[in-house]
Amino acid sequence: MVNTKTEMTKEFNPWKYVKVDPDSVKNNPYLNPKKKDVEPKATAKEPSQSPVKVFSKDDYLVLEDLVCTDAEGNVFERYDNLYVRKDVERNNANQVDFTPYQAIVHFESQNHFLPSFALSCNILATLYADKTNLESNAVLMQYKDKGNGYGWQAQNTVVKWNKGKGEVIHYPYDSDFPNNGGSDNINQGKRHSLDFKVKGFKTENLEAALKNKHFNTYIKNLTGLPNPEILVEIGDYFSKPAKVWLPINIGNVATTRASWLGCYGNGFYLYTSGILSNSDAARGVLFGEPR
Repeated sequence: MVNTKTEMTKEFNPWKYVKVDPDSVKNNPYLNPKKKDVEPKATAKEPSQSPVKVFSKDDYLVLEDLVCTDAEGNVFERYDNLYVRKDVERNNANQVDFTPYQAIVHFESQNHFLPSFALSCNILATLYADKTNLESNAVLMQYKDKGNGYGWQAQNTVVKWNKGKGEVIHYPYDSDFPNNGGSDNINQGKRHSLDFKVKGFKTENLEAALKNKHFNTYIKNLTGLPNPEILVEIGDYFSKPAKVWLPINIGNVATTRASWLGCYGNGFYLYTSGILSNSDAARGVLFGEPR
C-alpha cells in the first residue's frame, strides 16, 4: 500500500531545490540560539593561614593580640602589641637576680614592666604556637633553662593565702608586700585582684588539679588562660610535667607569697609558694615602641 502522505511530501517539498548556507544557519539566532555563558565553577579556596602573631625587632619579640581572662571569662589585661625581651636581665652575660619587688622597680625605671603571671602564661602560649620560629622557640626554652640549669622567672603577681580562701593579685601595690617590699609606688593604676575558694588544694600535677572545681578557678585566675591545659602541653614539650606548687599548710596559715614561672628540678612549675625575699631572674616587657 502506498503511503500517500509520504508521496505528497516528496512531490511538494518546497526545500527540494534550496541550497542551505551552513554559516547562515549557524549564525541565525532563531535557528541556532546562542547558548548562555556558563559561570566557571568556583574553585575551593585554600584555607586561610592564621595571622602572624610574633615578629622579631632588635632585642625584642613583638607579640600581637594578647588577652588575659579570669575564671568567669572577663578580660582583665589586653595588648595589641607587646614587646618581650629576648633574654632575661644580664650583666656581662651573667644573670642578674632580683626579688619580685626589686624586679618591678627595676623595669619601671626603664619604662618597661615586669609581666604578671597571667601575661607570662599568655606569652608562653603564643611562643609555643610559634615554636617552629627559631627565635620564638629560643625565648620559650629559656623557661626550661635560661643557662644555669633551670627556668625560674619572677612574676608581677602575689597570692594571699588565708584560711579557706585566697586572693590572686596581679600588679600588686606597695601595701601588698608585708615584707621585702618598698615605697616606690609600684604598678600604679594596674592592680587587679581575683578571689578564690581554697578547697581540696595540694601540690600536684596541673592536669589533675584542673579537675577540681575550686582549684580550676584559682588556676584560671592565676594564668589568665581560658584553657590552661595548654601549659600541660608546654610541660610535655619541656619534657617536664606541669605542676602547681603551693605553700605548706595551705589554708591554715595566712601568708603572702611570690609567684615564679618556669622549670626547676623535675617539673615545669606554676609556683606560688615563694617567700618574698627569694631572688632570681626576671624578663622585662614593653607596651609600645622601645625608646
